[in-house]
Amino acid sequence: MKYTFAQKLSRLNPKGMATESSEGNITAFRACVQHLNEANRVAEEVADSVISQYKKFLEEVVPLKFLDSGHMVDQLIMVC
Repeated sequence: MKYTFAQKLSRLNPKGMATESSEGNITAFRACVQHLNEANRVAEEVADSVISQYKKFLEEVVPLKFLDSGHMVDQLIMVC
């Protein structure tokens, strides 16, 4: 596993989802999905759907449930 890939996977950390910029999270996640696609782990047809679901989660769930909470990590893990 490459370090850059592992570093970009950190965008799945609930704390980072709630505190980092949404565009930065999406860009890093897109790079992860592209890496997985190149390794034949995620089909190209599925990649766009996965990224869309991640964007929707960031836009709809994270701001409503976790930004105002002191226990956002625990709550985000419970939702997933």
